[in-house]
Amino acid sequence: MKKSVFMKFSILLTLVSLVAGCAGLSETSPSGFLQNYSEMSKGTYFVQEHASPTANFSKYDSVKIAPVNFDYLTDKTVCSADDLEDLGHAFRKDLEEQLTAQGFKITAVPTEKTLVLSIAITNVELPARVFNAAKSLAPFPFSMIPTDTDGTTAFEGKITDGPSGKVLAQFAEQASGAGDSHDVKAMIVGGYAKFMNAETVFKRWAEKIAEMLSNLKELSQESKTGK
Repeated sequence: MKKSVFMKFSILLTLVSLVAGCAGLSETSPSGFLQNYSEMSKGTYFVQEHASPTANFSKYDSVKIAPVNFDYLTDKTVCSADDLEDLGHAFRKDLEEQLTAQGFKITAVPTEKTLVLSIAITNVELPARVFNAAKSLAPFPFSMIPTDTDGTTAFEGKITDGPSGKVLAQFAEQASGAGDSHDVKAMIVGGYAKFMNAETVFKRWAEKIAEMLSNLKELSQESKTGK
């Protein structure tokens, strides 16, 4: 009995590690949504990012979230308009939750203490669900061969000053599968679900954006006080 449980657990860990091996993060191809791609480099939060070294983030206490932009997807997705609208709502909800958790107020009317967050989804490739299902039924060891068929999601984002519109930070990233998320459910069944990987990546990006803004604000406060 114990041996059977151990074998099942070992197989599960193997499957997770193999599926996770197909996931990852990489640079995006510039879509034109951002103003200056040359400033960005590999950063703390995203594969591509840049924050103005002179910006005073300590004065901001609220964030206006612009509608998620899908204009730069062009022909990179087979998703319907309704699907994209649902994805946009899901991403916005994640952003609101994470920013609120970091102490920012969400507002529709920007003031001198408001940052504006603008996001563009630049790629949504769905998992090859039929292929992935067929592969899972293939005999060992063919079913264990890692394949890059779990979908791809890419985005670009920028943070601007509410009153002036000046760009204070920008970032971009592409995720294969569930990206760097450690969501076990997504790593195991994300390749068979239509939007699970994309939605998992959105949650992870929302966490990173909120963490980045919180840390930038803290660093600006420390700089002002000389700590």
